[in-house]
Amino acid sequence: MSEKAEDTTTWDDLRRVADELKLKMHLAGMEAREQWEKLQPKLAELEHSVEAGAAKAGHAISEQVASLGSSLKKLLADIKGGDHKDGDKPEEPGKPA
Repeated sequence: MSEKAEDTTTWDDLRRVADELKLKMHLAGMEAREQWEKLQPKLAELEHSVEAGAAKAGHAISEQVASLGSSLKKLLADIKGGDHKDGDKPEEPGKPA
């Protein structure tokens, strides 16, 4: 995914990816679940910020949406790629699969 595509992540995109992650979590391994548990509070906090002050928050929320969207999309890609299935260990950088 290009940097430009990540910069244009919308709130609807973020919610769609989060919803898709929720559906796939039953197939994911423990590490993916732990990563999701770290991201979920950030998503809830950001959702509250969006609801509370969407009109005035503008740029700051856009940056948070882009950052969290990138993290959620990476986790989803890892899960789709099979990096987090039960019993599998994530690949270590620099080591062949």
